Amino acid sequence: WDALADCLEDFSWHPARGYLLFVSNGREFARHARDCDAALEIFAAAATYWMVKGTLFMALLDAESRGSRALKTLP
Repeated sequence: WDALADCLEDFSWHPARGYLLFVSNGREFARHARDCDAALEIFAAAATYWMVKGTLFMALLDAESRGSRALKTLP
C-alpha cells in the first residue's frame, strides 16, 4: 500500500493539469472489504495531496450498485 501511495503522489515523470485513476471491475474490487477500504483511503489521501497543489486528482470505480458494497465518495 505504501508503494501505491507513493506512486499516486509522484507524477513528476508525466506533468499534467489533472489525473484520473479508473478502476475497472469495481464490483469485484469492493468485495474485498479490507483491501478496498485501504485503497479508498489511499485514493482520498492522493486527492487531498493534489488538491493542495492545485491539481485535480480523481479516482473512479466502475461498479454496479446491485450486490456491491457502497463505495465512498472521494474529495
